Amino acid sequence: RDELEASYGLVEGRNLSTQQVLDRGLITTTLPERLIDGDVVLKTRDEHLDRKVVTLCPGSRTACGDVPGVSFLSGFDWVRVYGCDLSDAGDYLRFRLAIV
Repeated sequence: RDELEASYGLVEGRNLSTQQVLDRGLITTTLPERLIDGDVVLKTRDEHLDRKVVTLCPGSRTACGDVPGVSFLSGFDWVRVYGCDLSDAGDYLRFRLAIV
């Protein structure tokens, strides 16, 4: 989808965790895909992805098995990548479904 904020993750009034997304068999973006998408949007639209939410990338894993999360921190003017637990869920955690 052509949107600045990742939108998938709130289903039937409930925030999904990464584990729930994986259990549903959904294919989501990987960390490299999300970082490339962010660069493309910045260069073509002069805007940053994920200013309000964190995009979780269950298609990738950190060294300790966590899921990478990516967001743009406008107060610092940089992109942040960090690990989230598979069970983390919240109104600011979202997913980008992969195009297959």
